Amino acid sequence: MSHVTRVFVSFALILTASAATAQEPAHVPGEVIAKMREGGDLARIDEALARDGCVRVEMIDDMGLMLIAFDPGIPVADIVALLESHPDIEYAHPNYVGGGGGFTPDDTWFGSQWHHDNVGQSGGTVGADLESIAAWDMTRGSAGVLVAVLDTGIDSDHPDFAGRLVPGFDFVNGDADPEADHPHGVQVTGLAAANGNNAFSVAGVDHFCSIEPVKVLDQNNNGTTFDLIQGINFAAGADILSMSLINYPNTPGLQTALQTARNAGSILIACAGNGGIGNADVSFPGASPLTISIGATDDDDVRPGYSGTGTALDLVAPGDLVGTVVWNNNDSISIFNGCSAATPVAAGVASLALSVDPTLTHAQMLQLLIDGAEDEVGDPAEDTPGRDDFHGFGRINARLTLCELDEAAPTINCPPDSSAECSETGGTPASDPAIAAFLGGVTASDDLDGNPEIANDAPGFFAVGATPVTFTASDECEKDSDCSATLTVQDTTPPQITCPADLVIECNAQGGVSALDPAVQAFLAGASSDDVCDPAVSLGDDAPGFFSLGSTDVTFTATDDAGKVAECVATVDVADTTPPTISMSLDPDRLWPPSHELKEITATVDVEDVCDPVPGFVLTSVASDEPDNGKGDGNTTNDIQGAAFGTPDVTLHLRSERSGRGSGRIYTVVYTASDGSGNTADATATVTVPHDRR
Repeated sequence: MSHVTRVFVSFALILTASAATAQEPAHVPGEVIAKMREGGDLARIDEALARDGCVRVEMIDDMGLMLIAFDPGIPVADIVALLESHPDIEYAHPNYVGGGGGFTPDDTWFGSQWHHDNVGQSGGTVGADLESIAAWDMTRGSAGVLVAVLDTGIDSDHPDFAGRLVPGFDFVNGDADPEADHPHGVQVTGLAAANGNNAFSVAGVDHFCSIEPVKVLDQNNNGTTFDLIQGINFAAGADILSMSLINYPNTPGLQTALQTARNAGSILIACAGNGGIGNADVSFPGASPLTISIGATDDDDVRPGYSGTGTALDLVAPGDLVGTVVWNNNDSISIFNGCSAATPVAAGVASLALSVDPTLTHAQMLQLLIDGAEDEVGDPAEDTPGRDDFHGFGRINARLTLCELDEAAPTINCPPDSSAECSETGGTPASDPAIAAFLGGVTASDDLDGNPEIANDAPGFFAVGATPVTFTASDECEKDSDCSATLTVQDTTPPQITCPADLVIECNAQGGVSALDPAVQAFLAGASSDDVCDPAVSLGDDAPGFFSLGSTDVTFTATDDAGKVAECVATVDVADTTPPTISMSLDPDRLWPPSHELKEITATVDVEDVCDPVPGFVLTSVASDEPDNGKGDGNTTNDIQGAAFGTPDVTLHLRSERSGRGSGRIYTVVYTASDGSGNTADATATVTVPHDRR
């Protein structure tokens, strides 16, 4: 907030060079905001900007808003008009500067000026003040308003009056140099109109009005009726005559002078006297019905005992121990008392009102101050409901007085409906750039408040879907207007999915592997997904219930709540590397073939395979040990009959050796089993054929 305030302060000074600009909202010099029409040609805009010495420095793409920089020496109105004449530009306006609400000047001793903002700094009642900070959000004055201060003169070299003084006159010494020789006039003028926000001393009520010093009091703070009459006649026609003057008698000449000033259109504000009870009715010029008579209050809204009372009293204003400028130009504060202090405070409020409505007459100003005054804020014994002789119609309030001139609630322009991408589980925080741009896209203007406060009911977190947001603009007079726009959080981003590693698994059932196999189950469970918005993404696959031999692609699918889908593919490769199980027996395993006759022998073969339901087997070899004992012929081929190698069903015909000695011949029979994957296994058995012993 401090940064925004400093910017506002800096540019506000630039905007107050003339009466015509005093009411313009503060803006950044050399910058405008322009809106590109829908379908506009950005390249064509940039070309035009370059020709005109401007440059597009930033852009909010989804809103078509451009920040354009140019030479600050060129009037901003000229640039705005130039841009709005371009066919691709919908509108343009200065880059206005706002703040956290309430203009607070940087004057050194501003914090001690309780009459502007009473926070109890002097032990008084919080809020017993003019509400100046809120009033300054509506206006800080205008150089077009002329305030004549009839007093001891002015310090023309004082920084708090720099650039504000118009030629006055010294009726005490009879010359055109109304230089002060007593601090009273400097202090009074400082309360009404000391420069605000110049980092020096204090702030007046009005920061920009023109000041006409009219010296009618001498070095002892005394003055003659004749000098006063001359001074009033001289100042007649000024917008406001501020007269912190007391104890003049009621003379025809004085009344004539006051009437002359009234007839010239001046608003006359005068002191109600410092003589306490009844003094407001006898101390002129304040006692005159031609003036607005002002009494004093302290920081508790209580009337000090010296403040004049009576039927002539119109209003009261802060005037007891209030802070104002120091006559010797020091960057310090002077504490001032009396209706002499309350009167310029009231004059400053009236000057602010005139900066808003320069047509106000004396009678209208009196009624405006009455309507904006706070009643029943002082001692209940004195400050009774309605008008009383102690507080008049009440204590003046700058904000409420200006609010009497407030004709309408702010005009508010909502941003267009917008959208943002879901960025967290369930939605998007309001700090997201797209949402922040949406919330910051509202604008408001007001007939009086240059910086209406804008609020919204946006949540801190926008859930997925449409969220209506109500924007409210409030001015310093507590008038509101609102509008609504919708921010939709979308989930257009598919989930991220990670497939498991491809699985190679051994066939463990006839024809393949069941999907219920633990390894397959682990494979299927190995897929994972992640989604920035949806914490519970649905994860599925198209795996079969049974995986056959070979490769099977499995597609995994992740689906979020928005229906966005992501897929990946992994492979299950069922391999068969396990050979069949084969067993074989011969019956009989010992033959007694007589006389070399062939003898049948039966081979029983049993083959099993975990994967292949019909594994095959064949006879692969029959061999004898072919003992060479000299008795047999040793011709195995002749000995083996009927062996069909490579077929599963054969009958072996074996015969013995010829007569001889020894144990006989041993035949070894081998069957080989094979499955559909080419895996093989052998089974071996032997049969002994003794010698024929004829």
